[in-house]
Amino acid sequence: MFGICSDRVGCEHFGILLGKYATLESFGIIADMVKSAADVRSGVRLLGRYLTLSDGGGLATISEDGQIAEWSYALYEPGVERPELVYDLCLGGLMNIMQALCGK
Repeated sequence: MFGICSDRVGCEHFGILLGKYATLESFGIIADMVKSAADVRSGVRLLGRYLTLSDGGGLATISEDGQIAEWSYALYEPGVERPELVYDLCLGGLMNIMQALCGK
């Protein structure tokens, strides 16, 4: 559906625009756990650990090396058309989540 919408409106960054509407609150009880975490690192780790409860098509991982943290998301659902749009959606949503945890 993302591909059809993107093509119809002629917008290659449709996924990022849609991701603007993905908020931390859209994760329900997971959002409450993340917001009550002691710090941003703990909150992001909780989100990564429990994200699979609300997302059955991909896997989020978080890794750290010194002061650098990396958030990765990989689709494992076979046959996803236009996966780049899904990744863009995730990127837009992650930006909202980080702003909710860290401020704008």
